[in-house]
Amino acid sequence: MSLALNLIKGKSWLGNEIKYSSNVLYVAYEDPKFIEMRFQALNKACFGDDEFGSDQLNIVSHPPDIFTNYFVEAVEQYFYEKTIVDTTHRVLVIDTLALAMAGLGDENNSGTMGQVIDHFRRIKAIGITIIFIHHSGKDPSKVDRSASYMTR
Repeated sequence: MSLALNLIKGKSWLGNEIKYSSNVLYVAYEDPKFIEMRFQALNKACFGDDEFGSDQLNIVSHPPDIFTNYFVEAVEQYFYEKTIVDTTHRVLVIDTLALAMAGLGDENNSGTMGQVIDHFRRIKAIGITIIFIHHSGKDPSKVDRSASYMTR
């Protein structure tokens, strides 16, 4: 959320300069109202204001099946309607990947993760940055779930 908020505001994040503001489409599979409240609280704490660029942030509260061509086309249409100038970046956040994949297969399976990556390459190819929210497993001695597949 911190990264998304700083992308919206065009502010630096963890010492990395952000030159342009971004439009963010946040696909929330868990408690979208709470996510919106967290964005507002984080904005107030970090920037001291109540406006966090709500015209640049859209939280999808009832996400459709993201593994369809319809979703890809809808994302593309959304961003091209929202992009005001060429320097505005477009960011898609999937929160969480595990819930988005429900019914598709096991996130620890390389074949399933290959399908996920291939699907999102089309979105990436049209100039949209994709951020997947991924929670680590409960056992700290094990490698994070699907970590090796997400670095491709």
